[in-house]
Amino acid sequence: TSKRILYSRGDQTARELAGRLAALTHAVATGRAPDDFTAALAGGKDWGYVVALPRVTADACRSAKDLVPTWPASFTALVDTRPTAIVRRDVARWTVDQDGTVHLAP
Repeated sequence: TSKRILYSRGDQTARELAGRLAALTHAVATGRAPDDFTAALAGGKDWGYVVALPRVTADACRSAKDLVPTWPASFTALVDTRPTAIVRRDVARWTVDQDGTVHLAP
């Protein structure tokens, strides 16, 4: 059987990431309906999963309970972020959202 990397069909970013990962690992990227994806993730029988995680959560323990599968798993962050931005004075204007997202202001 072929190795499958599953993603939720409605998540365009997950589809693109799964396709790239599949190309690198000789796997097959497979989109599933959200309910089917959730069930497949809970079962843990496929080779890999691309899962979107919330940027900010009010209750980290509850979020972890809802997101972490019951089967042994390892996680790899596909995007590395840091809580710091290096900026120079008088070069650009920046704004910060409530969730800490930094934007270049017009």
